[in-house]
Amino acid sequence: MESTKAIRSARGRAARDKGKRGEREVAERFREAGFEGARRAVQYNGRPGTVADVMGVPLLHIEVKRVEREAVRKWVAQAIQDAEAGGEGKIPVVCHRKSGEEWLITMKLDDFIEILKGETNGK
Repeated sequence: MESTKAIRSARGRAARDKGKRGEREVAERFREAGFEGARRAVQYNGRPGTVADVMGVPLLHIEVKRVEREAVRKWVAQAIQDAEAGGEGKIPVVCHRKSGEEWLITMKLDDFIEILKGETNGK
């Protein structure tokens, strides 16, 4: 019989793997759309909390959430904090989806309007 610790460890590993697959899916979608430099970020680069999950997309600091329980406001707050800490002036967005559903993007309305108007000031 498996120990509780082993079961928790397996669940944690499965959740991390699911997150990694989500990051790869999002990067692939951006590449298919013509953003050839989109890729899953290398984690643990010495600057925790500042690196986006997907890099290589102009203007955007992309966080990816591939989970069943939504905590959108929490995720957006994390993306905003991480984008600010990164110091590159990128617009924070969260790409998220549940199993069997399509990808969605959540971001601040003012940032979305800024992108639409082309007023990103070189971000």
